[in-house]
Amino acid sequence: MKNTYIEIMDRAFGCYTKEQIADYYERVKREGLTEHGFPRLASNLGVLICHGRHKELLPLFIDLMDLCCEQMPKVHAANDFSVREVVTCLLEVEKAGIVDDAKLAEWKSAISGLDPWKCYDCIAKKPDQIIGNWTLFNAVSEYARVWVKLEDVEEYMELQIATQIIRFDECGMYMDAAVHPYSEYVYPILYDYVPRLLFAFLINFGYEGKHRDAIVEALEKSADLTLKMQSVTGEIPFGGRSAQFMHNECTEAALLEFYASYFAKKGDSKKAGQFKRAARLAAENVLYWFDSAPMKHVKNRYSIESKIGCEAYAYFDKYMITAASMAYVAYLYADDSVAEAETCPAIEGGYVAQTSDRFHKYFLNKGGYFVEIETDSDKHYEGSGVGRVQKLGAPPQICLSAGFGDHPSYGTEIKNWHSLSLCSSCLIGDTVYLGAHGVYTVDEIEARDGECYAALTCHIGDVVTNETVTVSEKGVTITARADADKVGIEIPAFAFDGVENSHIHVAGSVMTVEYKGFACTYKTNGQIFDVKEDICNRNGRYRRFRAVGEGEVSVSITIEKL
Repeated sequence: MKNTYIEIMDRAFGCYTKEQIADYYERVKREGLTEHGFPRLASNLGVLICHGRHKELLPLFIDLMDLCCEQMPKVHAANDFSVREVVTCLLEVEKAGIVDDAKLAEWKSAISGLDPWKCYDCIAKKPDQIIGNWTLFNAVSEYARVWVKLEDVEEYMELQIATQIIRFDECGMYMDAAVHPYSEYVYPILYDYVPRLLFAFLINFGYEGKHRDAIVEALEKSADLTLKMQSVTGEIPFGGRSAQFMHNECTEAALLEFYASYFAKKGDSKKAGQFKRAARLAAENVLYWFDSAPMKHVKNRYSIESKIGCEAYAYFDKYMITAASMAYVAYLYADDSVAEAETCPAIEGGYVAQTSDRFHKYFLNKGGYFVEIETDSDKHYEGSGVGRVQKLGAPPQICLSAGFGDHPSYGTEIKNWHSLSLCSSCLIGDTVYLGAHGVYTVDEIEARDGECYAALTCHIGDVVTNETVTVSEKGVTITARADADKVGIEIPAFAFDGVENSHIHVAGSVMTVEYKGFACTYKTNGQIFDVKEDICNRNGRYRRFRAVGEGEVSVSITIEKL
């Protein structure tokens, strides 16, 4: 797996042409260091050279690192993120001996001279302060400096950590403290994974400070749930900011590698092996997307210039190299002496799981099928309801990997006029009510003999619909009921990934979507109607269909190889 992570790093770095890197370098020289993408690029190139790759770029690496070490102590350039990465790169450089001692000493001196109170952007002044996750990034950056004996800043570091350990929920997941511009904040799922990965950095590299016990307790609480949230295609749950990017599963793989090593050290070889297998599943997902040319930083095949799937802050220069950065953390955490199990919960299935009410997500996994339900989504990213249906071995997006935002916060090929999911709908008079716009409650969820089952109630204003979801080796079945003129189930059919069209066939009560050698088939006891509207998520463009019945309607979904 260590070799796999170096390969992922190399492939992420390889997405940058020499011309792009040269332009990036000239821009930073001209305009100054303003964000963390550039130090990440420099650090990851250095690590790759240390591992025998891109040796011809050593002079360029020296130039890039010179610029970083010269400017980082002087400017606010998201150093919160960058210092840890530069420090770990310098460790690799020192071990590999790729630069002379004088140059290494020059870089170390620059980084050791950083004043944390002046060079970071998100600084807590008191231990109970509610403050964003950048504080955790810079606390871990400071620990990296302590760890390699570049500086003694433990007082600063402990203060920042104190503000972050109060952000754990009852499941040990991290609740981001950012202020949402639209409504009550919906915690992004990646903003749980990355902070837990940073806490894991502290524990993995010997942190023995006053908050160690609280950190370990949270990491242990969230361990099993981390396994069960993983989809059959290796993906982290959908939801919110920074979702569906290449670095998501690199982050997941790193966290899973930490757990594999952690439980191996505790003597639990069975659990360690499961985490090791889950890490491989995550890495396989990353490689699947890298093989889906053209390679880019978000999970679609539109051009980089289109910025489809991206938010303003999530541009290529910054986020493509982030995949390499997270893969390097996976490399650091990975212990290849840990015996990998033949399976893991995501592959084996047979369970239901749920987060705390703070994250309001539910998971059903059985017979190779995986369903994720979001009960109260951030409508600028996804709709509420069934937002993911995946099949082991099949393309993740052939049915649905993530829902659809209403006027989404990310770029889309066309405007979305609704949020949407595989949700119930109903017609009352001339008005169509969509479950994706509502708030769900889960009335029952359980793993039964041969299937996993959930019963849901959706409130769309004063309108109420009821849904059931069953998952088995036969597929996924969604049933909707309501006191309405017509009851429907919305079916977004995958149409276009940015390069390749699917083939959609509709015949009465059956619809089939063919894509990359697989067929996703929808069958209903009602009728399937073309809504004649396209809708987009980060993965691409979908066509809207609706299965309609009288008072009740069911849709069964199967995904099979052609």
